[in-house]
Amino acid sequence: NFEMFNLLNANGENAVIFAPNYDVVYKDYQNIFVLDYPVCNGYLYSMATKYNTIYTNNTSFNFDMASDISVDRDRFTYILSAVQAFKTDKTYPDMISYFTALKKASGKNFTVKYNEFIFFTMVLEELGIIDIGEGKLEFTHAPKNELTNSSIYNYVTLLLSTNKE
Repeated sequence: NFEMFNLLNANGENAVIFAPNYDVVYKDYQNIFVLDYPVCNGYLYSMATKYNTIYTNNTSFNFDMASDISVDRDRFTYILSAVQAFKTDKTYPDMISYFTALKKASGKNFTVKYNEFIFFTMVLEELGIIDIGEGKLEFTHAPKNELTNSSIYNYVTLLLSTNKE
């Protein structure tokens, strides 16, 4: 970023950004144009909020990655119940290790796939309901929140509905 003003502050100015850093906050920008192929689609996810529209130039996306993710509130409740029931003092080196232990502790009837679990944790972390760190998931004392207040949730919901059309 070559910054003539601080892009990290909410400024709402029109701007052209070449090769932005990962920490640029896009929440005040209504229309975002990506003129080259993003390194990964996660980069596009990081820009998405429920208030903006992202335009891309000939990007391809593997819809199979998100095809078996459910955005249903009942599914979130199911995963949340499993995570809350998984009581452990152990710390895990990464999310896949935590997920493997959660799946083992939850038994054969635990039907959550890893990509769905990651989606769940990203949404709840964005909403401030859980904190991911120190090798475990910890629940915060944040008030209840609507899933639609999450830009990640909204992006995946839009992605899934667009793919079905």
